[in-house]
Amino acid sequence: MRYSLVMKITVIATGKPKKGPLLELSDLYQKRLNAYFPTSIIELPQSKSNSAVQIKQQESIVQLAKIPNNSVVIALDERGKQPTTQKLAEKIQTWRDTGSAQLCFIIGGAEGLSDDVRQRADFILSLSALTLPHQMARVVMLEQIYRSATILAGHPYHRE
Repeated sequence: MRYSLVMKITVIATGKPKKGPLLELSDLYQKRLNAYFPTSIIELPQSKSNSAVQIKQQESIVQLAKIPNNSVVIALDERGKQPTTQKLAEKIQTWRDTGSAQLCFIIGGAEGLSDDVRQRADFILSLSALTLPHQMARVVMLEQIYRSATILAGHPYHRE
C-alpha cells in the first residue's frame, strides 16, 4: 500500500555525481522516494573561483535562488544536529502535519555551505561527524529520507 505524505521534496545539490555507483544509488533512492514524496533534484554547477570563501559565496547565491517558495529548508552541514532516523522521521511528520507542503534539502559543494545558507535554513542536519564527499552525502540523505517515509507509512523497511 502506498502512503501519500502530500508533501514535495526538493534537493538542491551542488555538483553532480559522475556516472557510476553513486549516481546509480542516487537515482535508485530518488525513484523509491517518489512513491512517498514527489522528489526533484536540482543540480547546480560548482564554482570555479580560487578561494573557498568566494566559492561558497558564489554557490550560495544560486542555492538560495533555487529554494522553492514556502519551503522548510534543511541545510546539510557537519555542524548540524545528528538525529536518529526515527527522530528525522518524526521531524518530517511534524513538518507535514503542520501544513508544510515543501521540504528543501541543500547540499553544498566541496567547500560546504556559506553562512548565508545556514542562516536561511530552518534546520541544520548533519549526516555524520565524519566528512563525507558531497556526492556520497546526497546518496545517504536520499536513503534517510526514504527510510523516514517508510517509517511514517508503517512499512517494515526500518528495523530496530
